[in-house]
Amino acid sequence: MSDAITPVNYCTHAIEDLKETMKAARSRGLTVTAGRLETVIQMLATAPKFLLPNCAELIDTENVRETHLELLRLPYPVTVFEAPWRKEEIVPAATVAGVQESLSTRRIALCWEMTADHTPVTGLKEIPMFRAGYPDGGVFIYPIFYSDELKTWSPGAGGTSCRGSSVFPRDTSLRG
Repeated sequence: MSDAITPVNYCTHAIEDLKETMKAARSRGLTVTAGRLETVIQMLATAPKFLLPNCAELIDTENVRETHLELLRLPYPVTVFEAPWRKEEIVPAATVAGVQESLSTRRIALCWEMTADHTPVTGLKEIPMFRAGYPDGGVFIYPIFYSDELKTWSPGAGGTSCRGSSVFPRDTSLRG
């Protein structure tokens, strides 16, 4: 086994695809969506990036204790984690709302920390969900995934947040 690390540059390709998605949204009059995609693109372009092992397996999830979670903190106020997502067993795709899920073997987690008096990127605090649901802030995780079938990067329909120090929630939003 080789210990060589191969850069994946997921963000470079995701930014290209998200710019196209942003242009399409803007041309359809979805200016709020386009503006939020612009913020995501800015964050992806400027944040420090880290390559994680397959399926982002940093610790054995069967033996996680509260002390492990207390050690997990973002290294920067806005951080990007890129990870390949290949599993030996592929479960047949489920159908959600009449649409069949697509395999995603590349994933990005855009993470940022926001407090009541610090917002790392202009515009985040203006999003009503953050203002109303998280007035004291927290760590926010937004998924961006590659659809193997469509061969394109897509923004997640939603994200998750952690109040306190825990950064990595269970992966329930993206199929592996």
